[in-house]
Amino acid sequence: LYSIIKPINLASFSRIFSGIVWILIGLSVFLPFKILIASVFYIIRAFIVSSGTSARSVISINGIDKEDYGTATSIQGVATRLFQTSSALDGYLLDLDPILPLFFGGLFIIFSGLLYKKIFKKIKLD
Repeated sequence: LYSIIKPINLASFSRIFSGIVWILIGLSVFLPFKILIASVFYIIRAFIVSSGTSARSVISINGIDKEDYGTATSIQGVATRLFQTSSALDGYLLDLDPILPLFFGGLFIIFSGLLYKKIFKKIKLD
């Protein structure tokens, strides 16, 4: 089972699925019972995100050499701050269409999951 659910796979796929669910939340406005459906999607997304967070922590702590830890932490911090500064872009997209921030945010999250897998796939965790 460990060979299938490696921390890198869990970390990457949780980001990808989180992005897909984020897009589904945006598309739920077209469905009947939109509030209920969006709420269920949000709960599912929260579960997915929390399951991947621990795997990303394992990779950050055990999978990176001590001399590279500062660089890795810095890159992770830049990505977090970049995501937090997207409020202006989100506001602009929200003016165009209420679904656009969720759609583009979901695509960004999916891309980050794919990029995470590509960058950290060579890390061996024992």
